[in-house]
Amino acid sequence: MLHTQKEYIEFLKLCQNAIEKTHIELQKDNKDEHKLFEDMQQESKDSKQELESISFYEWLTMLSDSIRETSLIVPVIGAFSAGKSSLLNLFLGKKYLSEGITPETALATELHYSYDEYIEGVRENGTLQRFGIHDTEIIKQRSSEFSYLRFYINAEKLKAIEPLVLVDMPGFESPLDVHNRAIFQYVQKGVYFIALQSIEDGSITKTMLRKLEEIDRFERKFSFFLSKTNLKPQSEVQKVKDYAQEQLNAYFDSTEVMLLDDKDNENLKRVLDCINAEKLIYELFAPTLQSIAFDIEKTIEIKIASYKRSKEDNAAILQYKTQELAKIEQEQAAYIKEAQDKYSHGSVNRIINNTIMYVSNHADEIAQAYKSRGQEGATAMLNDLIRSALTDELKDSMNDIIRDIIHIFNQSLESLQASSQDIVQNLNLPERIFVDADILSKGIQSMIAQGVKVLINAGGIAAGIGGALKFVLPVLNPLVNILITFVPSILANLFGNRNAQEELQQKIVEIIRSSIIPEIQEELRKQIPEIFNTQVQEMIKAIGEQYREKILQEQQAIEIAQKEIETQNIDIESCIKICKEAIESIHNEANRLFHKKG
Repeated sequence: MLHTQKEYIEFLKLCQNAIEKTHIELQKDNKDEHKLFEDMQQESKDSKQELESISFYEWLTMLSDSIRETSLIVPVIGAFSAGKSSLLNLFLGKKYLSEGITPETALATELHYSYDEYIEGVRENGTLQRFGIHDTEIIKQRSSEFSYLRFYINAEKLKAIEPLVLVDMPGFESPLDVHNRAIFQYVQKGVYFIALQSIEDGSITKTMLRKLEEIDRFERKFSFFLSKTNLKPQSEVQKVKDYAQEQLNAYFDSTEVMLLDDKDNENLKRVLDCINAEKLIYELFAPTLQSIAFDIEKTIEIKIASYKRSKEDNAAILQYKTQELAKIEQEQAAYIKEAQDKYSHGSVNRIINNTIMYVSNHADEIAQAYKSRGQEGATAMLNDLIRSALTDELKDSMNDIIRDIIHIFNQSLESLQASSQDIVQNLNLPERIFVDADILSKGIQSMIAQGVKVLINAGGIAAGIGGALKFVLPVLNPLVNILITFVPSILANLFGNRNAQEELQQKIVEIIRSSIIPEIQEELRKQIPEIFNTQVQEMIKAIGEQYREKILQEQQAIEIAQKEIETQNIDIESCIKICKEAIESIHNEANRLFHKKG
């Protein structure tokens, strides 16, 4: 276990100790947040009920388990010619992974350490099938059954890099359904990416640049390598490296082009040495733990203030909190009702129009893919372009809507306070804990209990995906599934059995722009509005739930303090001292853990 993991587990124990000492209770109702994980694993009604009823203290225990058991998924991406499997086999010291595998049978393959060696095939519904470590030919024949594979290998190098888990990804030329499911799953699960481009390509391809942009868009980091450098003279290698560096500099900050050859089994070790696992754990969990510390500190401060007030003043504030809850529920219902008119129409039109414009601007690239690899190549290219554009457009729209909704909720509560002077005048009201738009949009969200277990089972963690992306994925995933079947069919109808090599580039471009793109546009107009509107409504519910949760925390702290005063012969000053000590211990430790790294 990494040092950072141990420190965070100890910090959660400290938080639990503060909860016990101060007798506070924090509301943790996560029924809406659960939707983030529905695409990753099917869950029973019983699990959902468990999720909704779990206490905050238990939730911290499960979060601690997640930190202890989490894997840091590191996908290795590139075209089929890039040498991904060869690089991984060299690292393992044995040929576990098939090299030169056909695109039709390629599956993402996770590499886990285990004394007993075997393979697990993971289906889309989460069910598993176990195979022997040498059953690769059987798995190849049944590849369509599985979403991805897990290889459990007795290799000390895999044990040494834990909690990093390497993933051999399908090449970019994989059939549409295989590649899409893999890229979506691992953009969500992956925390760091290793990108390989063969030196023989002469530069970074447009397809690779789009993949890197997508990784960057999902706030993931990557290392970039030119592979097979032993196949070219040193002077040419340096020339390609310099040009590739210029390409990367135009898109990304501080990303260095590094070199790999086909013979050195220390290549991957040098790559992995570039990955700061401690920092990745920090980036995954620190925002969540900071949010927890803030909530606990504020709740204890509210309890201290309640000790100092009269019973009548506490009752007045509780009445005010009840009004706040009613206001949130009222506004939430109103926003959900008007969501389609207020957000969906304008946002959907902008998303579709910008997506179609982006695809049309790359019609030459689609035509070239058709000429070089036929309908399958054009299908893969169309999918890449559509997904890339949709991700960008959806993220921007969701961010705007999140900020708008939070602004409206904040204004509503401020308006309530201004109109409630008869209740709040001369009272030491708890400081309003507004939901912060920047925090939400950057993904600083509390991880949920059942979601933590789901992610452990899935072999990865998606803590970094929150805010806008939390709501983008449920829109993207069904759209991609629709396009998986729709795009190949329209290409087949329009191109039929034509010989791609005999077609003129410009003629193919004309067909793409005049026939294919309009059909894609029409399909998007059919599919996006309902999916988008549903997700916006879920967004409103989730944001409203965060407000409700914080108000309930305040309410409970006041109620507990008042009950202690009324039913127990307590020393108020002693209770306040204990509360202040708890706040100080959490605050000091949080500063040490989360501000030292900037």
